[in-house]
Amino acid sequence: VDACLGGFVLPFAKQLTDIPKFDFEVPGVTSMSVDTHKFAYASKGTSVVLYKTEELRHAQYFTYAKWTGGMYTTPTIAG
Repeated sequence: VDACLGGFVLPFAKQLTDIPKFDFEVPGVTSMSVDTHKFAYASKGTSVVLYKTEELRHAQYFTYAKWTGGMYTTPTIAG
């Protein structure tokens, strides 16, 4: 689910009014992305990716053993 524009407020809106299901309750939804800098007052360029299971999240990690500075591991996009 791409919830980058306004997705941060959907869980709160869900408490106020009847809106269609948009999250992990929907069959087949395995991840959701949210840009926290748009409506969550976070620093510019910050985002969050949520995964339904830890197993799905595990595939996101990047490790590079031959980096000149030593072992390079990150839970974000390599770069």
